[in-house]
Amino acid sequence: MGMEPPIKLEKPGAGLPGRRLMVMKPLFRLAARSLPTEMFRRLYAEEREKILRLCAELSEEVGRRPVLVPQLNGLEDSSRYWSPFMCLQHLSIVDAGLSGFILALEAGEKIDHVVRTEDVKPEEDAGPIEVRKFEVGTRRTSARLAPLTQFNQVRSYAHPWFGPLSARQWFALRAVHLRIHRKQLEMILSEPSLGNVHAGG
Repeated sequence: MGMEPPIKLEKPGAGLPGRRLMVMKPLFRLAARSLPTEMFRRLYAEEREKILRLCAELSEEVGRRPVLVPQLNGLEDSSRYWSPFMCLQHLSIVDAGLSGFILALEAGEKIDHVVRTEDVKPEEDAGPIEVRKFEVGTRRTSARLAPLTQFNQVRSYAHPWFGPLSARQWFALRAVHLRIHRKQLEMILSEPSLGNVHAGG
């Protein structure tokens, strides 16, 4: 694609601004530890359906066009200039990773991989296939996680922003992450220059 953002953005992996993270971190950890598991399962399903509806009839031209969105809680600065297809590719990558961490923690397996946000950024040339990949991939991960109702709260694995998280907290993050990027997609698709985003073609 090769389109440069209209302003200079921070490098991938820079993280969130310190003050914003200071507020988000305790709130997320508390919510992920205390709110019902089924609430996060429903939130994930609802956000997934909203994303699929948003992208159901995207034309390739609109789907490939990056749009600079305003600062959004939970979104790195470097992620603010993405196309809809880039968002979907990122969501597929992260969803597969998070689901793997959850299942490994529940199985008592050792996780040697170090999570880095810069490693889950999408490719600039992400295309229409990402809609199908997201639909199929998230259906599969949801099916794999469906039997989990009670989570082991002892074992943990570190997130680069939030620190050590239990399987239950990773499960909550899976839904919250989808919600963040659904909001980003809505911002992208509301950009006036994109015209009628559901024109198809």
